[in-house]
Amino acid sequence: MLPPRLPERPLPREDLVRRAADGLARRLLAIVASAGYGKSTLLAQALERSPHPWVWLACDERMGASAALVGHLAAGISQRFPGFGARLSLAGGPDAQVAELCNEILAAVPEDLVIAVDDAHAVAGSPAGEALRLLVRDLPPHAHLAIASRSALPIALSRLRAAGQLVELGEADLALSAEESGELLATRGVELPDKTVRELHRLTEGWITGIVLAAQAGGVAPRADAPGTAAHLFDFMAEEVFHRQPKALQDFLLGTAVLDRFSPAVASAVTGADARVRIAELTARHLFILRLDPEGSAFRYHHLFAEFLRRRLADAGVDLRRQHHRAADAWREAGSPVGAGRRLRSCTRSRQPAVPRFRSPDPGRQHPRRCCRGGGGAVPAAG
Repeated sequence: MLPPRLPERPLPREDLVRRAADGLARRLLAIVASAGYGKSTLLAQALERSPHPWVWLACDERMGASAALVGHLAAGISQRFPGFGARLSLAGGPDAQVAELCNEILAAVPEDLVIAVDDAHAVAGSPAGEALRLLVRDLPPHAHLAIASRSALPIALSRLRAAGQLVELGEADLALSAEESGELLATRGVELPDKTVRELHRLTEGWITGIVLAAQAGGVAPRADAPGTAAHLFDFMAEEVFHRQPKALQDFLLGTAVLDRFSPAVASAVTGADARVRIAELTARHLFILRLDPEGSAFRYHHLFAEFLRRRLADAGVDLRRQHHRAADAWREAGSPVGAGRRLRSCTRSRQPAVPRFRSPDPGRQHPRRCCRGGGGAVPAAG
């Protein structure tokens, strides 16, 4: 029920944050870029500047039903405006549900409200995605929508664009400059010669995840003969990071790789290690682990890092179905049949040794253009 957390020293990107914050005063702020460009970070930084109450919704593949998306939004708004949504029925299809939510906002929210939707690509093509499209069309004038997505929004934007009610930010806007790349490395305690920073920036084209990985790898820049795509670059640099870790930490990472999210108890059951100790180590090393609640009872890995770990397991011939069964048993013992069910469904989708590979920006080309809560929030640097 928390938005992502900002790092203690986020990279200052004043002009970009100002543009995003300006978008929160319009009808729609659309931040569309591939994974690892800092969309969530930027959205959270902009929300910190908003004078209006806001709610945060992080989409995932389980939120395909329109009632789930609308219900989560209503729950988030109710935290800012107690009693909101108490009479919502969420009956019918997306049209009826969105109309009901918009009428409730019109009647029960007396001031401007910002609705931030992260990872909108996760519901593309579903009834929840249709509900999101209808929200853009039907929200009352004092409600503002901010959407972050890895894929283009299936929403007609020309009318909003012509009316000056749309701010769009893409990969070209989010990519770091060479100077910002050096600053980000410095915040991670890595000081490199300007020439090395420029070369690293050239290879990553400002892709934030690539720069962060370089910092994790001690400032190691890819060789000139390293594969050229960003997906290969991520794997190349993630290997550098992975091999720098103690074997116990490597084993823990691989042992928990199949978990979409995990508690210390579940991670301990799956790996046999003291998960609280290992999680503390990962957090201290900034190894792409995200805390999902203030108590520290739920965690997940950065999506790209989790995919890297799973590919590594598959390439090593590890039986992913057995891993999923172990995870399901751990969730069941922890008293979460829902978590167990998710793992068993993942197991049925796992065909050895195939693991889905992410699509990521290509540094060889030019760039083109969980949960709700109201209040302030924060995010990791490469979310």
